[in-house]
Amino acid sequence: MPEYATIPAINLCFFEGSGMSTSDSRSDAEQALVRLEQKLDQLVQAYSRVQQENQILKHKQQELVRQKAKLMEKTTQAKSRVEAMISRLKAMGANL
Repeated sequence: MPEYATIPAINLCFFEGSGMSTSDSRSDAEQALVRLEQKLDQLVQAYSRVQQENQILKHKQQELVRQKAKLMEKTTQAKSRVEAMISRLKAMGANL
């Protein structure tokens, strides 16, 4: 039958005959909690970095979309001007 030691908000199971005293098992459990807390802190920091990077990338994407729209508009205007010039040249050539 397992023996249970309770640490605030966490139940840990220690099997009978493990050779561990209660203080050793609590010390091990406390160390495990410290390691878990450190890992959790690392995950929170990584999440924050990824979230910031995501925001930066979204802003860059929005700027690139705006730039693309401006370039497409300029390209359309240039195409219209070139087509108008070609039409005038054809008209001039037909008049000669």
